[in-house]
Amino acid sequence: MTAILRTYWQAYRRFNRDVRLALSSHALVSFAMVGIMGVLFNLYLLRLGFDAVYIGLVAGISSMARAVACLLAGSVGARWGARRPMMAGIIVSIIFMALLLANEWLPAGARGAWILIAYVLAAAGQSTHMVFCTPFLSASTDATTRTHVFSVLAAISPLASFAGSLIGGLLPGALAGALGASLSDVAPYRYALLLAPLLLLPTLPILRAVRDMDRGMGQGARQAAERGSAAPYGIMAMLVVVMLFRWAGRAPTSTFFNVYLDDQLGASTALIGALAAAGSLLNVPGALFMPAIVARWGAYHTLIWCTVAMGFCLLPLALVPHWLAAGLSYVLTLGLYGITSPAITVYSQEMVSAEWRPAMSGIMNMSVGLGSGLMAFGGGYAIAALGYRPLFLISAICMAIGAVVFWAYFRTPRGEMRREGRGTLT
Repeated sequence: MTAILRTYWQAYRRFNRDVRLALSSHALVSFAMVGIMGVLFNLYLLRLGFDAVYIGLVAGISSMARAVACLLAGSVGARWGARRPMMAGIIVSIIFMALLLANEWLPAGARGAWILIAYVLAAAGQSTHMVFCTPFLSASTDATTRTHVFSVLAAISPLASFAGSLIGGLLPGALAGALGASLSDVAPYRYALLLAPLLLLPTLPILRAVRDMDRGMGQGARQAAERGSAAPYGIMAMLVVVMLFRWAGRAPTSTFFNVYLDDQLGASTALIGALAAAGSLLNVPGALFMPAIVARWGAYHTLIWCTVAMGFCLLPLALVPHWLAAGLSYVLTLGLYGITSPAITVYSQEMVSAEWRPAMSGIMNMSVGLGSGLMAFGGGYAIAALGYRPLFLISAICMAIGAVVFWAYFRTPRGEMRREGRGTLT
């Protein structure tokens, strides 16, 4: 462990100013959007009187909007640079998260549509920030620091989410006492959620200080862009399939975990927040150990075996109706996700030449949104018709299918890895 921390410290000292600024902005977005919003938003909808079908509808359509935003953003990245689209995405998220909370001023019949539209646009803004962050970091690093930058990126997100989840779980109780309300009322959740757009405001001066991506691409990337290369459509298509199944497997836990604990198991908001925070915290060592694990096993085997393990970890959630089993499944799945997420990000970026990295980032993030959206959209109806258990079992099956597809196609090196004689991420 000491050797790994020393390696990270040495790598961190080589991170340039733009990389550090981009990582800081990502931390704030994760704290607000993944941490606070992730814990409280569905609980807020339940207090407003909406059911699991509507929650699944909102999650599904917002994920589809993320997919479209990612695809569009990836297609224009080389032309627009990185800073302005990232800032625009944050501004959109701030505006529409604030507007979302104004739904209670509207007639009851109009609230559902208002919330859906506002949340979809806020999610699209968040996705735009993430799409441009990935190729920017790829362009701002070299082979000696890239894996460490992306593992730090993957570790920062759960650390910030951990803090946001913990605070988000405690805020409604504290606010309920101050407001003279109960935890079954809407008001404590409304005011707690208001913190999320406020926390995004500091990201704007941070991103304003970041140089545009074309300035950070480096001479080698510019030469590659000028030289041009064939579009890696086959690689992109297969990664879309893999990511669709992986995120169809993960989406029910990310979308309905807090709903399941609150609605089915009667868990308290503080417990839900603590479990979400614990899952985010376990994500951190997975992300930090990723370079060492990949160096030992190779990216190919790491991604296969960790994805299979995620499928097995979902089984207690499906089979044992107790908060401890559900929490254990959730925490272990996120820990493994901490390993696979940065690994597959770097793997996909290194598999294509520099001019295709923004498009690859857009495609990968689009797949995340599409897989999450399809499962979240159908998940609400599945819960209403069949209950939670079948949905979580389908999740485990989807995760296994994703591992099989990845194994079948990427057994031999592809793209730039084949051209350079590399079969694994180094």
